[in-house]
Amino acid sequence: MEEDDDNVCYGTDTIVTYAAVNLVRENASAEVRYMMSCITFPCMYIGLVFLCIALTVLSVQQLSDSAKYRFRYQVLSKIGLGRREIQQTVFRQLSGYYLCPAILSAVISGIVAVYMGAGFNFYTGVSTPVLQYFAISFALFFGVYVVYFGATYVGFIRNIEE
Repeated sequence: MEEDDDNVCYGTDTIVTYAAVNLVRENASAEVRYMMSCITFPCMYIGLVFLCIALTVLSVQQLSDSAKYRFRYQVLSKIGLGRREIQQTVFRQLSGYYLCPAILSAVISGIVAVYMGAGFNFYTGVSTPVLQYFAISFALFFGVYVVYFGATYVGFIRNIEE
């Protein structure tokens, strides 16, 4: 398809193109970073909301089950386990419940982030560290995860000691 207009660009929907009279790498980098920020922040917010919802459901489920576990931990106490050993057992139990989904999601999202980041770098020509954005978002999500884990652990200990 030929046109007489000089402002015609050809391409596909899989390649990002940038046309300018004088192409300066710093200007292109700023444009790409702005575009990436506009996409990343809403996605991070949505992901954080979903994480909080999932962790709330997991915490409520664990705290409601702690009433059932009270008898079991009282039996362990009568057998001879001290308070510290029981707390360590609770910590291991909750760690298993919390770490299984965290590790699985970190592996899957890490693979996707590396693959998509490499593709983004290839198609845009911007050289950014592929793991940098994943590490920042993982640290943010893991911080929220630790807060929920701590709150659940304290509530669980209180429920079984009552």
